Order: sequence, then C-alpha cells, then structure tokens
Amino acid sequence: MENKTTILKVGIAAGIIGLVVGIYSLYRRQLYLAMQYCYKLYKVVPKKFTKESIEMDVILKILNRSNFDLTVKSYAIDIYINDVFVTTVSSSVESLLVANGVSLFTANVKIDPAKVFKPLYLINLISSYITDKSKITIRAIGILSVKADFITIKQLPINYADTLKALLTVDPKTESEKLVCPKDF
Repeated sequence: MENKTTILKVGIAAGIIGLVVGIYSLYRRQLYLAMQYCYKLYKVVPKKFTKESIEMDVILKILNRSNFDLTVKSYAIDIYINDVFVTTVSSSVESLLVANGVSLFTANVKIDPAKVFKPLYLINLISSYITDKSKITIRAIGILSVKADFITIKQLPINYADTLKALLTVDPKTESEKLVCPKDF
C-alpha cells in the first residue's frame, strides 16, 4: 500500500512539473514571437503646422506574431531626421495589438520647430527634400511597455529607420511585404 502511495505522489509531482514546464514553454515561445513584431509607417496625418508648433499623428501598422493580444501600456520613442534629434514621442494611453494580426497604432508627434530646425540645417533639409527625398532619413529609437495576460514586457525595443522617399512611397500590392521585422526567424 505504501508503494502505491509513493508511486501516486511521484506521478502527481511529475504531472505538475510537466504542466508547469509546458506552460512555461508556451509562454516563452509566445514571448519570442511577440519580440518578432513587424512594423511599417502607414500614414502621417498633419494636425497643426505653425512656426511655433508642428503636430501630427503618425500611424504605424504593427504585426503581432504571437497568439496573445498585446496591450501597449506606454512608449517613449526618440525621433531623428538625418541623425539630428527632433523630438521624443511618448504616451501612457493603452493600445491593443491583436494576436496573429496587423493593428494600427497611432502616436501623436509634437515638434517645436524653433528648437529643432536651425536655419542652416533647415535650408539643407528643404534642399534635400526638393532635390532627392532619399537623402532624408527618419529614425525612431525607443521602447514599448506591453502586456499579454499576466506577463508584462517593460522594454520592447523599437529601432526603425527609412528614407523619406521610401516612407512616402506606398505600393498597395506589396504593402504587407514592406513591414520591417527586427529579426528573421
């Protein structure tokens, strides 16, 4: 009788350990997939354009490859034009990224032109814009804080760079192929 009880206890313990390892493996795989997000600039919607302030909504398409809906809790992203810091975009407004799908993510960008665009830099930027948009590079570097079920990732990296020409050229037939993925897997 004692032997059966010991075997039963060992069996239950092994079952619990197997269950925990299985759940851990599932969440680890989904976390890996969440880190393999893809994104692309979808649209820029101008809101305000004065000499004191430039405001726009930047809308991104983000592909969430995991099986879990992700909630973006907050973000802080530095924006650079031709390696010159322009602004930091940040928010604590929650956004939902659907599981195994593409979601639109909107960031409100506010720029103080007087602080950012020095006269000589602005002349060079306008000259580049008029002559060759591929000479203007836009870079976004920062972090997102996301939550899936009971797991929170506080530092999901963003590092996106593209030319203004590429950002303004959208081919509807290949738009999904233009999503930028940090790593192939």
